[in-house]
Amino acid sequence: MPHSSNCYYILSLGCPKNEVDSDLMSSLLERWGWQRADKAEQATLLIVNTCSFITAAVEEAIESILEICDLREKGRRKVVVAGCLVARYGASTLASLLPEVDLFLDFGDYDRLGRLADSVTGGRSAEDKPDLCRRFSSTLRQGYVFIKISEGCRRKCSYCTIPSIRGPLRSRAWEDVQEEADWFLKRGAKELVLVAQDTTSYGLDIYGKPSLPFLIDRIAELDGDFMIRVMYLHPDGVGTELLATSRQVV
Repeated sequence: MPHSSNCYYILSLGCPKNEVDSDLMSSLLERWGWQRADKAEQATLLIVNTCSFITAAVEEAIESILEICDLREKGRRKVVVAGCLVARYGASTLASLLPEVDLFLDFGDYDRLGRLADSVTGGRSAEDKPDLCRRFSSTLRQGYVFIKISEGCRRKCSYCTIPSIRGPLRSRAWEDVQEEADWFLKRGAKELVLVAQDTTSYGLDIYGKPSLPFLIDRIAELDGDFMIRVMYLHPDGVGTELLATSRQVV
């Protein structure tokens, strides 16, 4: 099947938080003049956004990368690996194990994705046009949207590798989250799904205390008939204030 020289394809593995990251990469690429393909065979740039939370996720990521690399050999395509696998093991280590991959992308490289994609493919994309970029990078999916309220985690659970992969807790300002929620509600969203590595820790780093109840209240103030769903709550963070807020907004 012929492929377009400015089309990309993203295979997103793992949890909804990774889907938000994939949406961000899509937004950045489209701002740079790329178009998203429905199938890998239709694209020049093939991106695998990986998960490495547990051994099974690492194995799935490696298998998926190798499958995508098979397509690379069948046409003039380039393969980019991004996400948790790169953050956990490092680009240099993975490059020695997976020489078929053209570029390994860490979280801090996402804002340079357009230029990196052009440099990898050797092609020329359209000029950067901010007015063509979506205001927020998440994607509205059949009435619901994932909204990431923070990145990283402050906890040091012995069973979890997330802090070493995603780094410490970094919350978004409540005004920014509320603005994103309002933006999607005005475009037809009926369910707002709040995600983070640990949603109950939201705001502790910037407001001095866990502020998820406050954030929910601010979102609930918005106009419209919609539902708020909160995922990835740590049991230690579920207290009386959060339960009271949940009852009030129902």
